[in-house]
Amino acid sequence: MHSIRHQDFLTTLSREFCDALRHLDGELCGQDAIEVFSSAFDPDLSVQRLRKADDEDYVRLTRICGEYLESEIATVEHFRSIIKNTLWHWAEDDP
Repeated sequence: MHSIRHQDFLTTLSREFCDALRHLDGELCGQDAIEVFSSAFDPDLSVQRLRKADDEDYVRLTRICGEYLESEIATVEHFRSIIKNTLWHWAEDDP
């Protein structure tokens, strides 16, 4: 079971995902973000893991997102922005 702080982190990540991609697909929800990021970083979806994201991770996220949504709406730059914005909220904290 995840802590409340980890749940808050997942909420932030989901919100940033939806904010970044909503103009491309208005049907997105937070669970879409969790599915994509969990598939890419399983079992270590955490602030610490996002801080270590590299080019391969961004490409993997983009590919997984395309497969999951059955659409090529997301780009590597979208995921760079999503992770950057999520980490901004958790700059001083580690849930």
